[in-house]
Amino acid sequence: MGTPRGRLFVLVAATLLACSSSYVTQDGGAGAGTVDAGVDGEPGGTGDSGDDGDTCVPVTVKPVPPHGGPACPTDASACFPGDVTGFSPTWIPPVSGAPHANVCTAQQISDALADCFGSTESSAACGGWRNAASANQPCYECLSTDASAPRYGALLNSGAYSQVNFAGCIALAEPCNQPCASAILAVYECNLDACNPSSGPCTVTDQASLTREDACLSAADATCGCAGFDTATQCFAELQQEPAKHPAVELCDVGTSSFDAGYTAVATFMCGPP
Repeated sequence: MGTPRGRLFVLVAATLLACSSSYVTQDGGAGAGTVDAGVDGEPGGTGDSGDDGDTCVPVTVKPVPPHGGPACPTDASACFPGDVTGFSPTWIPPVSGAPHANVCTAQQISDALADCFGSTESSAACGGWRNAASANQPCYECLSTDASAPRYGALLNSGAYSQVNFAGCIALAEPCNQPCASAILAVYECNLDACNPSSGPCTVTDQASLTREDACLSAADATCGCAGFDTATQCFAELQQEPAKHPAVELCDVGTSSFDAGYTAVATFMCGPP
């Protein structure tokens, strides 16, 4: 998989959630609400398949392990991958009404990036934006959801650590490839368990702690803990290899090297108008 994990005002290297850009916000950037626009947002439901009704082409998905692996050997750092043998992946569907939940305009998506999610974000600016208009709050709740939420929006948050929800976007764009989306989400879930960025020695609060978290995630994916889940996500690369057959590549900006581009694409497809 080949997208950067994210940024804290600068891009950081990718591995684990190489399929999900992430960054750190000053206020955690977590919105726990879900959106209901009266449309079935479940993959395989009435959501789009290729946006224009294109035939969905399944990709190959390797078996996803039933649970994670043991802890990595301890090293000199306090933050290293913990034991995830008790972890089992769970598919969390996209917010109700997606794709095209029609709760955000292009301007709102852009303004939220500037004030809440991007390199110029701040708690004050985000609070001001959310309170500036009554329509901004439901938009925010589609854009930003906590990792414990029952449905996921465009961004997934664990404390101050956030990632673009490429998994949900892919499932909506290509319902037949929900198994691939589930494999991608399983990596995200496993890593949150192995290298908890919201509490403990791996808590992410600034650039230094994000770098520490990045190293933990890389170790979990490469050699222990979550390696089995990471292996299953070769389907992500298969999508990128044949973009003409896979509308998710364009609709979700799959494989992007930019957090802003990934967020904008996923937010527009999931939360924007038809």
